[in-house]
Order: sequence, then structure tokens, then C-alpha cells
Amino acid sequence: MLIARGIAAAVAVILGLVAIWPWISTLNEGEGAFLGAFSGLVAILIGAFVNAELNRRRDDRLRNETIEALRDAVRAEIRTIRRTAVNRRGVASQAMKEQHLPDPLGADTDFIQNILRMPPPLTFQSRAGDIGLLGHDAANDVFHFYGFLATLQGEIDMLNAGTSRNYLSVINNLYQMLIEQADQALTSLETK
Repeated sequence: MLIARGIAAAVAVILGLVAIWPWISTLNEGEGAFLGAFSGLVAILIGAFVNAELNRRRDDRLRNETIEALRDAVRAEIRTIRRTAVNRRGVASQAMKEQHLPDPLGADTDFIQNILRMPPPLTFQSRAGDIGLLGHDAANDVFHFYGFLATLQGEIDMLNAGTSRNYLSVINNLYQMLIEQADQALTSLETK
């Protein structure tokens, strides 16, 4: 569209020059120099405005592509963490049903570290400063989700120190709450 306008303007200028050429040829040297300098200034200004518009459009397009890539990456990470939380909640529920209650004082640290612990949120850790680009509501829900994930990780870390009682029930409830937070964040990320 902008290129078509530029071509139309160039054709109009050429036609205009053809129409006023007889008058231009009657100008003396000083008047011709002034007219040439003025025409050059106008051409430079028009070129600068066209260039600024093209740069703005490119920057907007790149920004939108960056936001969509970030949205997709965060959405994928939250879905992965949600699936892991569903799995971990099932493991904790099964352990409670079977009365397999690992010793929170360290005898069953493999169970805690390898089974209950959630994967680190690498996308969030590397792009946390850009989450605001997703919009207010989506950013708010995404930060709530990752904050809750950090709370869950803190509870699991406290298990290693033996500072929590009935921890499978607590962790199971926290997994459920994390799943709900994930659903809310995913809903927010779906609406732009």
C-alpha cells in the first residue's frame, strides 16, 4: 500500500514537472538553484517520513512475533508442568492410599527429590522480564502460577529438612491448587 502511494506520488511529480517545464526553463540561475534545493529538501523529508513509517511497521511486526513466541513458550511450559503435577498428585495419592508414608527426615529422599519435585521452570526463569508483554491479565495469572510453583517447591524442600507433618496430604493439595493455577494461566494465555 505504501509502495503504491510512493509510485503514484512519483508519477504525479513527473507529470507536474512536464507541465511546468516551460516555466522552469525561464528561471534565472539563482531562482533555479533555490527551486532545486527546495525540491531536494521536500524529497528528503518525504523519504524520511516513509522510512519512519516502514520502520514502525517492521518494529510492530517483530514485537508481535516476539509476543506470540513468548506466549507459545510459556503456554508449553505451563502445560508440561501441569501434566507433571497431575502425575505427581497421582503418585502422592497412591502412596497415601497404600499407607506408604516415606520418612520426612531423610530416609526417603529419593522419593521426595525424584518423584515429588517439579521440573524447574526454565522458560520463565529466562524470560520473566518479558512476561509483561503478554498483557495485564495474562501476565498476572502467569506470575501467580509460577509463584505458586515456587511455593510448592518450597514445601517439598522443607520435607528434606523434616519440618512438615502429614506432608503427602499437604503436597497433594498443593498439586491440585497448582493444576488450578495452571488452568487459569492457560485460559488467560488463550485470550489475547
